[in-house]
Amino acid sequence: MAQITLNSSGITSSGALALQSNGTTTAVTVDTSQNVGIGTTSPTARLHVQSTGGTVFNLKDNTASGGGYANIFFSSDTVNANGYLGYNNSTNAMNFGTGNTERARIDSSGNLMVGDTTASGRLTVKRSNDGNLAYFDGTTTQFRIDVSASTIFLNAQNGNGAMAFQTNGTERARIDSSGNLLVGQTAAGTIRGTSQLQVNNGTVLQSSDSFNGVPCVTIYSVTDTTNGRFASLTNSSGTEVGSITRSGTSSVAYNTSSDYRLKNITGALTGYKERLMSLLPKQGTWIADGSEFRGFVAHEFANPYRASVTGEKDAVDSEGNPIMQGMQASSSEVMADLVALVQEQQAIIESLKARLDAANL
Repeated sequence: MAQITLNSSGITSSGALALQSNGTTTAVTVDTSQNVGIGTTSPTARLHVQSTGGTVFNLKDNTASGGGYANIFFSSDTVNANGYLGYNNSTNAMNFGTGNTERARIDSSGNLMVGDTTASGRLTVKRSNDGNLAYFDGTTTQFRIDVSASTIFLNAQNGNGAMAFQTNGTERARIDSSGNLLVGQTAAGTIRGTSQLQVNNGTVLQSSDSFNGVPCVTIYSVTDTTNGRFASLTNSSGTEVGSITRSGTSSVAYNTSSDYRLKNITGALTGYKERLMSLLPKQGTWIADGSEFRGFVAHEFANPYRASVTGEKDAVDSEGNPIMQGMQASSSEVMADLVALVQEQQAIIESLKARLDAANL
Protein backbone atom coordinates (compact mmCIF):
# COMPACT_ATOMS: atom_id res chain seq x y z
CA MET A 1 0.00 0.00 0.00
CA ALA A 2 1.29 3.41 -0.87
CA GLN A 3 2.05 5.97 1.85
CA ILE A 4 -0.65 8.54 2.31
CA THR A 5 0.58 12.07 2.86
CA LEU A 6 -1.67 14.96 3.80
CA ASN A 7 -0.33 18.49 3.33
CA SER A 8 -1.42 21.86 2.03
CA SER A 9 -0.62 20.79 -1.53
CA GLY A 10 -2.88 17.73 -1.60
CA ILE A 11 -2.92 13.99 -0.83
CA THR A 12 -0.38 11.36 -1.95
CA SER A 13 -0.06 7.67 -0.92
CA SER A 14 2.93 5.34 -0.39
CA GLY A 15 2.11 2.88 2.53
CA ALA A 16 1.91 4.81 5.85
CA LEU A 17 -0.12 7.81 6.93
CA ALA A 18 1.88 10.96 7.51
CA LEU A 19 0.67 14.39 8.63
CA GLN A 20 2.96 17.18 7.54
CA SER A 21 3.41 20.83 8.44
CA ASN A 22 5.15 23.50 6.38
CA GLY A 23 4.61 21.33 3.32
CA THR A 24 7.60 19.01 3.87
CA THR A 25 8.04 18.34 7.66
CA THR A 26 6.27 15.20 8.92
CA ALA A 27 4.67 15.91 12.30
CA VAL A 28 2.66 12.71 12.86
CA THR A 29 3.15 9.24 11.36
CA VAL A 30 0.84 6.22 11.54
CA ASP A 31 2.69 3.16 10.23
CA THR A 32 1.24 -0.07 8.84
CA SER A 33 1.37 -1.65 12.36
CA GLN A 34 -0.90 1.14 13.67
CA ASN A 35 1.92 2.67 15.72
CA VAL A 36 1.68 6.43 16.04
CA GLY A 37 4.80 8.55 15.97
CA ILE A 38 5.00 12.21 16.95
CA GLY A 39 8.32 13.82 16.08
CA THR A 40 9.52 10.57 14.47
CA THR A 41 8.71 8.77 11.23
CA SER A 42 9.69 5.37 12.67
CA PRO A 43 7.49 4.78 15.74
CA THR A 44 8.56 1.77 17.87
CA ALA A 45 5.51 1.70 20.18
CA ARG A 46 1.76 2.16 20.02
CA LEU A 47 2.45 5.84 20.82
CA HIS A 48 5.99 7.13 20.29
CA VAL A 49 6.74 10.77 21.13
CA GLN A 50 10.25 12.12 20.48
CA SER A 51 11.39 15.66 21.17
CA THR A 52 14.00 17.54 19.18
CA GLY A 53 16.37 17.15 22.16
CA GLY A 54 16.23 13.37 21.90
CA THR A 55 13.92 12.62 24.87
CA VAL A 56 11.59 9.75 24.05
CA PHE A 57 8.14 8.92 25.39
CA ASN A 58 6.75 5.50 24.40
CA LEU A 59 3.38 3.93 25.10
CA LYS A 60 3.47 0.17 24.47
CA ASP A 61 0.86 -2.55 24.63
CA ASN A 62 2.67 -5.83 25.15
CA THR A 63 -0.39 -8.08 25.02
CA ALA A 64 1.04 -9.67 21.88
CA SER A 65 3.89 -11.14 23.95
CA GLY A 66 1.45 -12.87 26.30
CA GLY A 67 2.29 -10.73 29.32
CA GLY A 68 -0.74 -8.47 29.20
CA TYR A 69 1.31 -5.32 29.94
CA ALA A 70 0.63 -1.70 29.07
CA ASN A 71 3.75 0.39 29.56
CA ILE A 72 4.78 4.02 29.32
CA PHE A 73 8.53 4.38 28.72
CA PHE A 74 10.62 7.52 29.23
CA SER A 75 14.12 7.51 27.75
CA SER A 76 16.83 9.66 26.22
CA ASP A 77 16.96 7.61 23.01
CA THR A 78 14.86 5.13 21.07
CA VAL A 79 16.54 2.05 22.57
CA ASN A 80 17.16 2.42 26.33
CA ALA A 81 14.25 2.84 28.76
CA ASN A 82 15.56 5.10 31.51
CA GLY A 83 12.21 5.02 33.27
CA TYR A 84 8.79 3.48 32.85
CA LEU A 85 5.28 3.07 34.22
CA GLY A 86 3.71 -0.29 33.59
CA TYR A 87 0.38 -1.95 34.24
CA ASN A 88 0.12 -5.75 34.29
CA ASN A 89 -3.40 -6.69 33.21
CA SER A 90 -3.01 -10.31 34.28
CA THR A 91 -2.14 -9.44 37.92
CA ASN A 92 -3.70 -5.96 38.12
CA ALA A 93 -0.42 -4.50 39.37
CA MET A 94 1.22 -1.15 38.60
CA ASN A 95 5.01 -1.16 38.20
CA PHE A 96 7.46 1.75 38.45
CA GLY A 97 10.97 1.53 37.01
CA THR A 98 14.16 3.50 36.56
CA GLY A 99 17.24 2.42 34.62
CA ASN A 100 15.06 -0.24 32.96
CA THR A 101 14.71 -1.93 36.38
CA GLU A 102 11.55 -2.18 38.48
CA ARG A 103 11.89 -0.10 41.67
CA ALA A 104 8.36 -0.09 43.12
CA ARG A 105 5.01 -1.78 42.65
CA ILE A 106 1.37 -1.38 43.72
CA ASP A 107 -0.37 -4.75 43.68
CA SER A 108 -4.04 -5.55 43.11
CA SER A 109 -4.77 -5.19 46.86
CA GLY A 110 -3.30 -1.69 47.01
CA ASN A 111 -0.12 -2.76 48.81
CA LEU A 112 2.93 -0.62 48.03
CA MET A 113 6.30 -2.36 47.63
CA VAL A 114 9.54 -0.40 47.34
CA GLY A 115 12.59 -2.39 46.29
CA ASP A 116 10.61 -5.61 46.45
CA THR A 117 7.96 -7.45 44.44
CA THR A 118 6.26 -9.40 47.25
CA ALA A 119 4.07 -7.58 49.77
CA SER A 120 4.48 -8.28 53.50
CA GLY A 121 1.93 -5.64 54.50
CA ARG A 122 0.33 -2.42 53.31
CA LEU A 123 3.86 -0.95 52.91
CA THR A 124 6.88 -3.15 52.19
CA VAL A 125 10.29 -1.49 51.93
CA LYS A 126 13.40 -3.51 51.12
CA ARG A 127 16.76 -2.29 52.38
CA SER A 128 18.97 -0.66 49.79
CA ASN A 129 22.66 -1.44 49.42
CA ASP A 130 23.69 1.58 51.50
CA GLY A 131 21.72 0.31 54.50
CA ASN A 132 19.03 3.01 54.49
CA LEU A 133 15.56 1.54 54.79
CA ALA A 134 13.72 4.85 54.62
CA TYR A 135 14.49 8.56 54.76
CA PHE A 136 12.01 11.41 55.18
CA ASP A 137 13.13 15.00 54.85
CA GLY A 138 11.08 18.11 55.58
CA THR A 139 11.98 21.77 55.92
CA THR A 140 12.79 21.47 59.63
CA THR A 141 12.51 17.76 60.38
CA GLN A 142 14.37 14.72 59.11
CA PHE A 143 13.55 11.13 59.95
CA ARG A 144 15.66 8.20 58.79
CA ILE A 145 15.49 4.44 59.35
CA ASP A 146 18.83 2.66 58.93
CA VAL A 147 19.27 -1.10 58.84
CA SER A 148 22.45 -3.04 59.49
CA ALA A 149 22.85 -6.80 59.51
CA SER A 150 21.08 -7.18 62.86
CA THR A 151 19.99 -3.74 64.07
CA ILE A 152 17.38 -1.16 63.08
CA PHE A 153 18.24 2.46 63.86
CA LEU A 154 15.63 5.22 64.04
CA ASN A 155 17.10 8.68 63.56
CA ALA A 156 15.25 11.96 64.03
CA GLN A 157 16.42 15.54 63.88
CA ASN A 158 14.41 18.71 64.29
CA GLY A 159 14.83 22.08 65.91
CA ASN A 160 15.66 20.62 69.34
CA GLY A 161 17.12 17.31 68.18
CA ALA A 162 14.38 15.17 69.77
CA MET A 163 12.35 12.18 68.63
CA ALA A 164 8.72 12.22 69.74
CA PHE A 165 6.24 9.31 69.80
CA GLN A 166 2.50 9.95 69.54
CA THR A 167 -0.71 7.96 69.85
CA ASN A 168 -4.14 9.36 69.02
CA GLY A 169 -2.54 12.67 68.05
CA THR A 170 -0.95 13.20 71.49
CA GLU A 171 2.72 12.89 72.38
CA ARG A 172 3.27 10.03 74.83
CA ALA A 173 7.07 9.69 74.92
CA ARG A 174 10.20 11.44 73.73
CA ILE A 175 13.95 10.90 73.39
CA ASP A 176 15.58 14.29 73.85
CA SER A 177 18.83 15.57 72.36
CA SER A 178 20.79 14.26 75.39
CA GLY A 179 19.47 10.73 74.95
CA ASN A 180 17.02 10.89 77.88
CA LEU A 181 13.83 8.85 77.44
CA LEU A 182 10.83 10.85 78.70
CA VAL A 183 7.45 9.18 79.15
CA GLY A 184 4.44 11.47 79.64
CA GLN A 185 6.52 14.65 79.61
CA THR A 186 8.50 16.73 77.14
CA ALA A 187 11.45 18.01 79.20
CA ALA A 188 13.85 16.36 81.64
CA GLY A 189 13.62 17.43 85.26
CA THR A 190 16.34 18.88 87.47
CA ILE A 191 16.50 15.95 89.85
CA ARG A 192 19.92 15.23 91.32
CA GLY A 193 22.13 13.17 89.03
CA THR A 194 22.18 12.56 85.29
CA SER A 195 18.86 10.94 84.41
CA GLN A 196 18.46 8.52 81.51
CA LEU A 197 14.79 7.64 82.00
CA GLN A 198 12.02 9.77 83.49
CA VAL A 199 8.45 8.50 83.75
CA ASN A 200 5.61 10.88 84.53
CA ASN A 201 2.11 9.39 84.61
CA GLY A 202 0.12 11.41 82.11
CA THR A 203 1.12 15.02 82.89
CA VAL A 204 3.88 17.20 81.50
CA LEU A 205 6.75 18.58 83.52
CA GLN A 206 5.89 22.11 84.61
CA SER A 207 8.25 25.05 84.10
CA SER A 208 8.75 25.24 87.86
CA ASP A 209 10.00 21.60 87.81
CA SER A 210 6.83 20.49 89.58
CA PHE A 211 5.26 17.20 88.55
CA ASN A 212 1.69 18.47 88.97
CA GLY A 213 0.87 16.04 91.75
CA VAL A 214 2.09 12.92 89.93
CA PRO A 215 5.10 11.00 91.34
CA CYS A 216 8.08 10.50 89.05
CA VAL A 217 10.67 7.76 88.70
CA THR A 218 14.15 8.63 87.49
CA ILE A 219 16.68 5.95 86.52
CA TYR A 220 20.27 7.11 86.34
CA SER A 221 22.66 6.10 83.59
CA VAL A 222 25.64 7.21 85.68
CA THR A 223 25.39 6.59 89.41
CA ASP A 224 25.78 9.43 91.87
CA THR A 225 29.44 9.47 92.96
CA THR A 226 28.46 10.10 96.60
CA ASN A 227 25.54 7.75 97.19
CA GLY A 228 25.77 5.38 94.21
CA ARG A 229 22.19 6.27 93.23
CA PHE A 230 20.55 3.95 90.69
CA ALA A 231 16.96 5.27 90.84
CA SER A 232 15.04 8.13 92.44
CA LEU A 233 11.35 8.51 93.31
CA THR A 234 9.95 12.00 93.85
CA ASN A 235 6.75 13.50 95.20
CA SER A 236 4.51 16.16 93.63
CA SER A 237 7.04 18.87 94.51
CA GLY A 238 9.93 17.10 92.85
CA THR A 239 11.44 16.19 96.26
CA GLU A 240 13.02 12.78 96.46
CA VAL A 241 11.04 10.44 98.74
CA GLY A 242 12.76 7.17 97.92
CA SER A 243 15.71 5.72 96.08
CA ILE A 244 17.62 2.62 95.08
CA THR A 245 21.30 3.01 95.87
CA ARG A 246 24.49 1.01 95.97
CA SER A 247 25.47 0.06 99.52
CA GLY A 248 29.20 -0.57 99.59
CA THR A 249 30.54 -2.38 96.55
CA SER A 250 28.38 -5.51 96.44
CA SER A 251 24.89 -4.78 97.78
CA VAL A 252 21.86 -2.60 97.02
CA ALA A 253 19.70 -0.59 99.44
CA TYR A 254 16.03 0.26 98.86
CA ASN A 255 15.44 3.52 100.71
CA THR A 256 12.54 5.65 101.94
CA SER A 257 13.45 9.29 102.54
CA SER A 258 13.79 10.06 106.25
CA ASP A 259 15.50 13.43 106.42
CA TYR A 260 14.36 15.40 109.48
CA ARG A 261 13.64 18.37 107.22
CA LEU A 262 10.81 16.38 105.68
CA LYS A 263 9.07 15.73 109.01
CA ASN A 264 7.24 17.48 111.82
CA ILE A 265 8.17 15.62 115.03
CA THR A 266 5.38 15.60 117.67
CA GLY A 267 7.02 13.40 120.33
CA ALA A 268 8.24 9.92 121.25
CA LEU A 269 6.48 6.87 119.79
CA THR A 270 3.44 5.60 121.68
CA GLY A 271 0.96 2.75 121.19
CA TYR A 272 3.57 0.43 119.72
CA LYS A 273 2.87 -2.45 122.09
CA GLU A 274 -0.85 -2.45 121.33
CA ARG A 275 -0.26 -2.34 117.58
CA LEU A 276 2.22 -5.19 117.59
CA MET A 277 0.11 -7.33 119.90
CA SER A 278 -2.95 -6.86 117.65
CA LEU A 279 -1.21 -8.56 114.72
CA LEU A 280 -2.56 -11.97 113.71
CA PRO A 281 0.26 -14.19 112.39
CA LYS A 282 -0.96 -17.03 110.18
CA GLN A 283 0.38 -20.15 108.52
CA GLY A 284 -1.02 -22.07 105.57
CA THR A 285 -0.34 -22.85 101.90
CA TRP A 286 -0.33 -20.81 98.71
CA ILE A 287 -3.23 -21.62 96.36
CA ALA A 288 -1.03 -21.41 93.25
CA ASP A 289 1.39 -24.22 94.12
CA GLY A 290 0.53 -25.50 97.59
CA SER A 291 3.79 -24.26 99.11
CA GLU A 292 3.79 -23.25 102.77
CA PHE A 293 3.65 -19.70 104.03
CA ARG A 294 4.04 -18.13 107.46
CA GLY A 295 3.09 -14.51 107.73
CA PHE A 296 0.12 -12.19 107.63
CA VAL A 297 -3.00 -11.44 105.61
CA ALA A 298 -2.95 -8.00 104.04
CA HIS A 299 -6.35 -6.66 105.16
CA GLU A 300 -5.68 -7.81 108.76
CA PHE A 301 -2.21 -6.29 108.73
CA ALA A 302 -3.75 -3.01 107.55
CA ASN A 303 -5.72 -2.61 110.80
CA PRO A 304 -2.69 -1.42 112.81
CA TYR A 305 -0.40 -0.64 109.85
CA ARG A 306 -2.40 0.89 107.02
CA ALA A 307 0.59 2.57 105.38
CA SER A 308 2.26 -0.84 104.97
CA VAL A 309 -0.58 -2.25 102.84
CA THR A 310 -1.65 -1.38 99.29
CA GLY A 311 -5.10 -1.89 97.80
CA GLU A 312 -8.44 -2.67 99.41
CA LYS A 313 -9.97 -5.92 100.63
CA ASP A 314 -12.07 -7.74 97.97
CA ALA A 315 -11.34 -5.07 95.32
CA VAL A 316 -12.07 -5.94 91.66
CA ASP A 317 -11.52 -4.19 88.34
CA SER A 318 -14.16 -3.07 85.83
CA GLU A 319 -14.42 -6.62 84.48
CA GLY A 320 -14.79 -8.24 87.89
CA ASN A 321 -11.22 -9.55 88.09
CA PRO A 322 -9.68 -9.41 91.59
CA ILE A 323 -7.16 -6.68 92.39
CA MET A 324 -4.86 -8.31 94.93
CA GLN A 325 -3.61 -6.46 97.98
CA GLY A 326 0.09 -6.15 98.77
CA MET A 327 1.96 -5.48 101.99
CA GLN A 328 5.41 -4.86 103.40
CA ALA A 329 5.82 -6.36 106.84
CA SER A 330 9.24 -4.75 107.27
CA SER A 331 8.07 -1.18 106.67
CA SER A 332 9.49 1.72 108.64
CA GLU A 333 6.37 2.01 110.82
CA VAL A 334 6.57 -1.66 111.80
CA MET A 335 10.31 -1.42 112.46
CA ALA A 336 9.76 1.66 114.65
CA ASP A 337 7.22 -0.21 116.80
CA LEU A 338 9.50 -3.26 117.08
CA VAL A 339 12.46 -1.12 118.15
CA ALA A 340 10.36 0.78 120.68
CA LEU A 341 9.03 -2.48 122.18
CA VAL A 342 12.51 -4.05 122.30
CA GLN A 343 13.83 -0.94 124.06
CA GLU A 344 11.00 -1.09 126.59
CA GLN A 345 11.55 -4.78 127.22
CA GLN A 346 15.32 -4.26 127.50
CA ALA A 347 14.75 -1.57 130.12
CA ILE A 348 12.57 -4.01 132.09
CA ILE A 349 15.17 -6.77 131.77
CA GLU A 350 17.95 -4.50 133.03
CA SER A 351 15.78 -3.32 135.92
CA LEU A 352 14.96 -6.89 136.94
CA LYS A 353 18.60 -7.92 136.60
CA ALA A 354 19.69 -5.04 138.86
CA ARG A 355 17.18 -6.12 141.56
CA LEU A 356 18.33 -9.75 141.34
CA ASP A 357 21.95 -8.68 141.57
CA ALA A 358 21.16 -6.55 144.64
CA ALA A 359 19.52 -9.57 146.29
CA ASN A 360 22.52 -11.74 145.35
CA LEU A 361 20.22 -13.98 143.37
